[in-house]
Amino acid sequence: MSDAILATTIDEPAPLPDAMLVEGETCGRIARASRAAVLIDGAAYYKVLEYALLQAERSILIIGWDFNHHVPLHCGDGTGRKEPSLRRFLHRLTRKKKKLRVRVLKWWSPVAFELKRRTIPFPLLNWLAGRRTQYRLDNDHPPTGSLHQKIVVIDDALAFCGGLDVTDCRWDTPEHLDADPRRCSPKGDIYPPFHDLMMAVDGDAARALGDVARGRWERATGELVEPAPPRDAKAGDLWPRTLRVDFENVDVAVARTEPVWNGRREIREIEALHEVAIRAARKHIYIENQHFASRAVYHAVLDTLEKPEGPEIVVLGPEKCPGTIEEAVMGPARAKIVNRLRAADRYGRFRAYIPKTAGGNPIVVHSKCLIVDDVLLRIGSANMNNRSMGFDNECDLAIEAPRRPGAERDAVRRRITLIRTELMAEHLGILHREVQAVLDETGSLIQTIERLRRPFGRSLIPLEVPPESDPQAEPADSLLDPEHPDRLKLV
Repeated sequence: MSDAILATTIDEPAPLPDAMLVEGETCGRIARASRAAVLIDGAAYYKVLEYALLQAERSILIIGWDFNHHVPLHCGDGTGRKEPSLRRFLHRLTRKKKKLRVRVLKWWSPVAFELKRRTIPFPLLNWLAGRRTQYRLDNDHPPTGSLHQKIVVIDDALAFCGGLDVTDCRWDTPEHLDADPRRCSPKGDIYPPFHDLMMAVDGDAARALGDVARGRWERATGELVEPAPPRDAKAGDLWPRTLRVDFENVDVAVARTEPVWNGRREIREIEALHEVAIRAARKHIYIENQHFASRAVYHAVLDTLEKPEGPEIVVLGPEKCPGTIEEAVMGPARAKIVNRLRAADRYGRFRAYIPKTAGGNPIVVHSKCLIVDDVLLRIGSANMNNRSMGFDNECDLAIEAPRRPGAERDAVRRRITLIRTELMAEHLGILHREVQAVLDETGSLIQTIERLRRPFGRSLIPLEVPPESDPQAEPADSLLDPEHPDRLKLV
């Protein structure tokens, strides 16, 4: 970590805004973490996840949109050594640790999706696993909806949440090399460079994520899972030794999306958090997201841009969505929103970029990140599309700097600044201290990116979208990206 960044003077605008994280409004629960960290890209996440899983004593709970039992948790070291598959890895853990229970819950995806990947169907996988490992499917959602959360909870003492499922075609390093033989699917296919983020938390925040995961398990399977008992003091610290601690003794908010379904009320905490945070911003809004198609986010950004004074907004995303259907639905919606925002940007405060590799190839941006000024960091599973705001099941984590001025607030703000700088530096292909130096000089994310980005090689380039056919039309939800289950009743 750069000593220069940690020594940066924090200017405190006055007056302080109202708190953005409010239980019952923009989040469901705020819990304390002794330690929290941001994991950038799959190689870092899977490395520390493997370490933590090996330390598990009683409980491993994995909740995800996807899960591929063929994948190893880390790729080879170039020696040709074959790493064990995730299924074999978990099986060895339960054979070694007689008190350990492993539960894996995955979205009930279409059968064709599973057949294409040649994976063992979950019911058969569950039968093969033995009594202390369970593989179950989640179908407790509206038609065409999904379980989209990505959560791993270990002994209720350490938990991970973000955009990465434990599955294929997710592993990559921050270098995002054009040709990396380690970036290989179980079928032997080399997949494109892939960028994503996770957050790790311990303490009460890990237990809060455990509550979310257990609640999801119970709804999908009918089985009530008790929280894991306290870990044996002799078992050692679950926190991976190689994982840098970004935040110490910090409050972490758990925000959710749950659709109205099966007699349960809807929860739209993530949507509320986005709207409140974007409208509260004063200097900078930094967004990384696989999609940029949410009407709620669009209106919040539009309202902000129309003010003579307000924050600049930088959005990073993929050149195209990875799937054909996704691109057909989300691509036109993003194009309409970006065109409308550019047209409304009278004060030059909005930019949309895509990251490219050293060879000029697009990097798949799958992350779901929102950083507001230097006071709010949000990482999770929710895309900036309509279904993530009110139709799919989502879970995000957020950290807000304390409102009271002082050393604790300054420490959180410096860490948020560092994480944003590191992300920008990764995408620009330079050192984070170079980014911070220009940002300190200009005070502008846009000017910093424009000065440092290059027309070739590893860098950021402006997102190109087709022109609108109807500039007056309001961005709308579609049947494949609905805001609410009632949208399906209109068919």
